[in-house]
Amino acid sequence: MSQADYHSNKETVSLVGTGPFKVEFFNSDTKIVLKKNEIYFVHNRPFLDRVIFDLSQEGNKYAIERFEKNEIDFIFAGEETYLKKINQRKNLNKITETIPQVSTYFLAFNCLKKPFDNPRIRKAFNLAIDRFKVVNALPKDYAIPAISIVPNGIFTYVSNVGSYNYDPEKAVRILKEEGFDFDNFIFELTFRKQSEDIPNDILAIKESLEKINIKVKLKGLAKHWEYIAKREFDAFRVGWVADYPDADNFIFNIFNSNAGDPFYLGYKNGIVDKLSEEAKYEIEPRARVKLYAKIEQIIIDDSPVVPLYHRKNIILRNQNLQGVKLKGFSPQVDFSEISFRTFS
Repeated sequence: MSQADYHSNKETVSLVGTGPFKVEFFNSDTKIVLKKNEIYFVHNRPFLDRVIFDLSQEGNKYAIERFEKNEIDFIFAGEETYLKKINQRKNLNKITETIPQVSTYFLAFNCLKKPFDNPRIRKAFNLAIDRFKVVNALPKDYAIPAISIVPNGIFTYVSNVGSYNYDPEKAVRILKEEGFDFDNFIFELTFRKQSEDIPNDILAIKESLEKINIKVKLKGLAKHWEYIAKREFDAFRVGWVADYPDADNFIFNIFNSNAGDPFYLGYKNGIVDKLSEEAKYEIEPRARVKLYAKIEQIIIDDSPVVPLYHRKNIILRNQNLQGVKLKGFSPQVDFSEISFRTFS
């Protein structure tokens, strides 16, 4: 489905596919209703006749309360607002399920804009950010610190290839060597504004940078991507969740200069382009691991992004639901396998 179709708010939408459900109703502001595909190719699947996804602002705002009243059977509970409420309710803590998400959240730099056209300046910012403090600012069980671009859970993940350790003294030394203007430069950190509150991870990044006397201006925008697309930003926090569990989904799609530049980094490294193209078609497993380890270290050294954390997939479900298998990438749950436990 195209973005234009998604935001068109059609009451019905025609989609071509062979999945376990058909779209019965669709409105991006209210809900999606899926009905059972009676001619699904897997015998006796799906078990459910209908699945309803509540997309309304009101429904999301009071989702936890509605779950407690048995009005909702299932919540994708990975958002901060949900986790805060869950952590306040011991009874809900016991019925949440968690799995590491195949994702990485970054601080993404505009590599075409001074001073971030200088990889050493970007490296210094990388060294200056305390990832553990960033994660600790988030709700419990929300994320784990990132030490790499490619997250654990992907075959080519290599634990000894990764980002820099927190080292603010080294960061200051590099910035002084590169003539960074501590007195006059104001670092603009943008983020998508969803409420009047500033996200805690953004505040933690700001605190880390201010510790080494970098002036930081926070800029929350409702139309965040429109601003990013103009390439006027210094840096922003952004996440990438795997479409498929392979390093190619992170390395080629984000950092190969011919792949569309989804984060508007303006980053280009000829060696990364060449090796990521080669790795995409390499079929020998050990050779792929070596290639991606080499590419990732080059990218980390160039620092077009700062890996911050890997999110977790968290669900809250009716205890009478069975067949729920949570995954770290999309789709998080196969709804064709879910059924309600029956009692005799």
